[in-house]
Amino acid sequence: MVGVKRFALVCLLIFPVILITACGDPGCEVICDVDETQCTIDITCETGSAMCNMERSTVTGPHGELVMYSRNDDCTYDDSGNSYHIEGEINFDASEKVENYYFEVTGGVFGDTPQICAYP
Repeated sequence: MVGVKRFALVCLLIFPVILITACGDPGCEVICDVDETQCTIDITCETGSAMCNMERSTVTGPHGELVMYSRNDDCTYDDSGNSYHIEGEINFDASEKVENYYFEVTGGVFGDTPQICAYP
């Protein structure tokens, strides 16, 4: 989108493959870029930086392999003052490849209507 700065909420994980899903109202979308190395959730109509209270966790298997990553964040954007709740998880297969993910974003311009990014 030309002339619009986007602030991405980034969480680093472990290895590369890109899966992108976009959901939401055409005027403002939630775009998820999730793979084994990152989990970026972008709210396209928000600009500037965001202050976030983040709760993140991982689950590992018996051999130390990554099984699940979850996040439960509350973020407020400085420019708009809008606050969002971001919650969801990524599940990995035995070779630590993304098996599936599901994230919901509520609040701000979306109100109580969840915007969902999911794979598959």
